[in-house]
Amino acid sequence: MISNSQLQQRLEAAREFDQVVGHLTFRLRVPTRAQMRSIIIANGGLDDDGSRIASLQAMTLAALVSVKGATTKDIGLDGESMPLPESAAAAKAIAEDNLEVMDALKDELTERVNQRNKALETDLKN
Repeated sequence: MISNSQLQQRLEAAREFDQVVGHLTFRLRVPTRAQMRSIIIANGGLDDDGSRIASLQAMTLAALVSVKGATTKDIGLDGESMPLPESAAAAKAIAEDNLEVMDALKDELTERVNQRNKALETDLKN
């Protein structure tokens, strides 16, 4: 029998994907529908451009699991370039300060969310 923690790990891993942006490889996890709803409500919905952008950016930041290949230069720190840990904090620091990275991650995440929603709706019909 599978344990609860094993189940949780497998469910999370099934929603994860890698996205390469420049020299960096980001790992993201597609949020659950409940997580998405909470983020959208917290950011004012999807009815106007400002709220939609805020919701999608918040969803992208929440989806970040890690980044590979990042250095202190990628987050704008002066001095000798040093590797950053493969962490959500490093990924968020880069995405929050680089709108090109944010937009690339947001666009891919949106596509993955749409694919997942379509698959879930198909499953519910069957």
